[in-house]
Amino acid sequence: MFTNQTTRLLVAAGLGLVLLVLVWRSRTQVAEPRPDEDRFQQGKAALEKKDYDLAIKCFTEAIGLDPGNPDPYVYRGAAYDDAPIPDRDRAIADFTTAIEIQPDDGYNFYWRGRTHLDAKDHQAAIAD
Repeated sequence: MFTNQTTRLLVAAGLGLVLLVLVWRSRTQVAEPRPDEDRFQQGKAALEKKDYDLAIKCFTEAIGLDPGNPDPYVYRGAAYDDAPIPDRDRAIADFTTAIEIQPDDGYNFYWRGRTHLDAKDHQAAIAD
């Protein structure tokens, strides 16, 4: 029968082979496309070009696909606030939703405070 040393070598070789297969599989797997991420990236590109209507549309679609992700709310809020005719109520609502989803992210408070400041609501800006 096998000795303890032979058994250890066989176990080690088997574990090594399993590890090799796992590493190989992780490198060959293709990531699933995420439609919400695609729409989010399209919204960011539109926002950079100051195409606020398209940005808001893309971020709204991204939210519909993944309502638990705070980022599209933040960016849509920024689009509402930065548009030529700002809709600060909607911007504040989006920043508030982002805060509810991710209350430990200070940037969400910053953006909501900035929008309150833009709206000349200094007390609310200070509170954020």
